[in-house]
Amino acid sequence: MHVVLDIIVLLGKLIFFYFEALFRKIVPPSKKSVRGKVVVITGGAGGLGRCLALKFAGLGAKVAVWDINKSLNENTAMNISSLGGKAKAIVCDVTDRQSVRNAASLTRSELGEVDIIVNNAGIMPCRRLLDLSEEEIKRTININTTSHFWTVREFLPHMLAQNEGHIVTVASMASKAGIPLLTDYCASKHGAYGFAEAVKAEMHMLGSKNIHNTTICPMQINTNLVTCLGDRIDYRNR
Repeated sequence: MHVVLDIIVLLGKLIFFYFEALFRKIVPPSKKSVRGKVVVITGGAGGLGRCLALKFAGLGAKVAVWDINKSLNENTAMNISSLGGKAKAIVCDVTDRQSVRNAASLTRSELGEVDIIVNNAGIMPCRRLLDLSEEEIKRTININTTSHFWTVREFLPHMLAQNEGHIVTVASMASKAGIPLLTDYCASKHGAYGFAEAVKAEMHMLGSKNIHNTTICPMQINTNLVTCLGDRIDYRNR
């Protein structure tokens, strides 16, 4: 009897989500304007971060491009400026608390208080668990997960004071499952997803309904992080 009820509930949910998706297809939600907003994007020098920086700037936002790679970071900002947008390239090691503080201070002085955070910086070593060094494991966790604590803690007080803001977490489908050769990456993305969900719940508890949270879980994106996987995986040891 319980099995039958479970199946009925599951079918009911599937039908509901199907019609909800169909409704959203016909009547899409209104788009949020980011014109004039200050957006921080970590890992903005290349890949998805660069694409997001260009897109936000194209929509009229003022973009702070944070990355540890100075030359590529400046290239992203210059591209935005050449297209008529406003951007500031800021060198930042997101694993270093003081570096994040310094980058946040420079962002405020150059662009103003931050309205949107996009936690995008990430790495993916692609090695067997027993082949990973302690430093590699720590680095993956620090960049992909712990850095989110530092960026959000830096800008959340102002968002709470204004009761307005948006925190975007670039997680991964690897936050939903385990994948061989990606033990550190999967663990870090599970952590990023859990962090985002907990922040969302905390904002709800505090009644801060205008501080929004968006978590993105892509499967694969055609960036250097994915396209060079073959060069980093030793298939002989699989």
